[in-house]
Amino acid sequence: MSRKKCFHCQFSVPSNASVCGHCGAEFRKVADKSITARISSAIGNGFMAGLICIVVLEGILPAVAKTYFPALLKYETTDEETTLYTLFAACAGALYGLFKGEDKEITRR
Repeated sequence: MSRKKCFHCQFSVPSNASVCGHCGAEFRKVADKSITARISSAIGNGFMAGLICIVVLEGILPAVAKTYFPALLKYETTDEETTLYTLFAACAGALYGLFKGEDKEITRR
């Protein structure tokens, strides 16, 4: 089991603990809505959405179509369409990350 340190007393507690067993500090996750957290989340989510789109359009979809739906092989995605879909997915992921922010753990006594 992984462990973390209490921010107040530096006692080692399990990573899924909600209260420090030594000093009684409570651990909570809250959304960090600072601009740096939002930008970081937007970059990460946009990158992942674009990457997933490329993997699906270029790798998984053709393999599934070839195996289960041979009639669909008549339609092939052009490079321009793949680029457009990937850009759209990346923008959607970035917007989601921009509004969501990042989670960070805080403690209180």
